[in-house]
Amino acid sequence: MDDEPAGPPAFDPASIPWTELRGLAVSHAAYKTLVDDAYTGGAYGLELTRIGPGGRSPEHTEPWAHLFYVVSGEGRLDVEGRTAPLRAGTVAPISAGQRHNLLNTGDEDLVMLVLYHPPRKRRAQN
Repeated sequence: MDDEPAGPPAFDPASIPWTELRGLAVSHAAYKTLVDDAYTGGAYGLELTRIGPGGRSPEHTEPWAHLFYVVSGEGRLDVEGRTAPLRAGTVAPISAGQRHNLLNTGDEDLVMLVLYHPPRKRRAQN
């Protein structure tokens, strides 16, 4: 059929290089985009995010909702003055405009699958 998607039906995210995060005073962090707008029709974005030991994001707000699913590691999430521990299997939804920050409290990478709605638009980093 002509309308079938190209490429394999599955892939290993390890084949995608990490893009280091800079700005917002983010430290020890990187991401991988797992799906693009052509696949999602612009409905959502999906990334794998890594925050290294001692890494953090400062308190900030963003114009999109996002949901963290912790794959591995441990950390702490603060949202609007409320604090929650993060560990493998934790799900943390954050509404657009909510003040939040993350901290890796462990000795290994904190790795999360992050769903953005609407899709996050990243600027090129030099």
